Amino acid sequence: MPRGKVPSLLSANNGGITFETVKRGGDCSRCKESLPQGAKIGLLKVQKAGFPNYRRTCLSCVMIIVQKSQDELDVIKAAAVC
Repeated sequence: MPRGKVPSLLSANNGGITFETVKRGGDCSRCKESLPQGAKIGLLKVQKAGFPNYRRTCLSCVMIIVQKSQDELDVIKAAAVC
């Protein structure tokens, strides 16, 4: 079960998502799903106190984050048309 609000890629503190394969097992930082070795994951860059940090997220959580960002972009496009 994902915790908290869905982050957006448009906010000032997030730098984007990069993809890589898991070198050692772990958990998704949002839904706590197990990430087995060799699985594809998204690394969500989060900037805090001037230093970048990466949160490991499963692909289903990445899709939710990207959809949230797309929804926000659609609102901006709709406002620009008026």
